[in-house]
Amino acid sequence: MHPPARVTNPLRGLTWRALLPELQGAVGAVVPLLNAYAVLWLLATQGWLPATTTGAGPLNEIRDEVFLTPIDWAVLVALAIAIATAYLIWWPPLGWGFRADQIETPARRETLIGLLAGVGLFTLLGGDPVLILLTAPAGLWIWIRPRGPGAGQALNGMLWIGGLLPWIAAGLMLATSLPTPAFVWWHFMAAAAYGVLPGGSVIAWLVLMALGARFLRLGLMPK
Repeated sequence: MHPPARVTNPLRGLTWRALLPELQGAVGAVVPLLNAYAVLWLLATQGWLPATTTGAGPLNEIRDEVFLTPIDWAVLVALAIAIATAYLIWWPPLGWGFRADQIETPARRETLIGLLAGVGLFTLLGGDPVLILLTAPAGLWIWIRPRGPGAGQALNGMLWIGGLLPWIAAGLMLATSLPTPAFVWWHFMAAAAYGVLPGGSVIAWLVLMALGARFLRLGLMPK
């Protein structure tokens, strides 16, 4: 008679101590982005950016001049804040993000999968069908793990790009509808600053991009 099969628990051995380093890394990746967004939002809400006549409507139909031409000083301020924050977090050897990345832990991938699941749940609860469709392919990232050089890392790269393809396609489609396609990045930034894009959606996207950076780092790590 065969002994009963044993069911293994994939979460067994995952402790707070094991999860914390990658959690700190993910937070360190997203905080500079959130700070830049907060700066632009404050500049717009406090009236330091030009007034806009844009009402609610599809992003690709906005033709207000404020959305079409970058405001250089505002971009530089937001960029400076993001760079300064990233420097404080990742500056070796004292930055807490840098120090977290030096800790050996077996739970980096599991931590990232849990955070990605949280973003997915938040997106589902938000109920925005467009955001759900754009975010869903990021589920490919859960198959990223440290692999050997060559074919292994090439597979990780394809999985990573696959998770970003909807966002890349959406950006290209929006760019083709603008008078100056090269300024599509500012169109998104202005839409976030002026509240055309809901704040929750902007934050979810920034967290998703930060997790994408962390998954890419994981995929480039040696096996």
